[in-house]
Amino acid sequence: MNRLTVYSSTVAAIVVCFISAPAFAQSEKISLRTLPQPNQTVRTRTVQETDVEISFDGNSSLPAAAMVPVKLATKTVVVIVQRSGAANAEGQIEAEITYEEVSSETTMNGQPMPANNPSGTFIGKKVTVTFDKQGSVLDIKVPADVGIPEESFRQMLKSMYGNLPAVSLSVGDSTTVPLDFTLPLPIPGAAPLKMDGDVIHTLSSIERGTTGRIAKFDHSIVGKMLTDLGVTAATGKINMSLDFNIKGNGAMVRDLDQGLVRSSETKATFEGTIKITVAPSTPQMPSMNLHGTTRTTTTSGN
Repeated sequence: MNRLTVYSSTVAAIVVCFISAPAFAQSEKISLRTLPQPNQTVRTRTVQETDVEISFDGNSSLPAAAMVPVKLATKTVVVIVQRSGAANAEGQIEAEITYEEVSSETTMNGQPMPANNPSGTFIGKKVTVTFDKQGSVLDIKVPADVGIPEESFRQMLKSMYGNLPAVSLSVGDSTTVPLDFTLPLPIPGAAPLKMDGDVIHTLSSIERGTTGRIAKFDHSIVGKMLTDLGVTAATGKINMSLDFNIKGNGAMVRDLDQGLVRSSETKATFEGTIKITVAPSTPQMPSMNLHGTTRTTTTSGN
């Protein structure tokens, strides 16, 4: 074999390696869930910022001073540390979650609102969670002095882990899951209402980073709410008709070899109207128009 033939064969082999390796990585199927890793400590910081503008229609018997537009801004920060133990024979992992920071602040038209900060209840508390090998929550042990029901913690964890199904995607694949978003209503006595909609998750790429394989997911959300609601007030029953929609998108970066979400961000815009009807003998309430944005960012590290 002459030198030219050897050289050509070597170049061909190198080209094949460069072409085949990315193709193999891109065809790999990746679980949409971030599975807890055994014997691992992960610190996660989540920040949610919501801004809402509220204006009123003029068809009301209320004085003009009561119909001034309102701007609400809320920021919530949650920092947790998750320490996972070894997997048992069934692949289950028990993790201890400790709350390092829980804070919330709200302003109305730029002025701070009275603090309603739950940090004193949560800071330093430890919640024990057992996951199965698919990442589903099997059991939760909550300290008695937290003062929050176990089911509330279950919903918090469900939201924290994205409420994602146990499906795997190749690059370019998408899957749709139900939207998990509640609309905070600026009305005393009215509980937050859940919007109906979908979130579409797409695995956009798998790349090689400094710590190993990095998967990037894109997601988009679309939702709406059209419902009637009754609220009991001091002046009697208030009937409301709500018509809202939400749209947004975001991205998530997963470290596959470290088994954690390096970063995640979602931005969404919601808007709609609340039409209010009260008893004829009371002053008629104006309809409210709401326009808001919400942004949630999460970062994690060992």
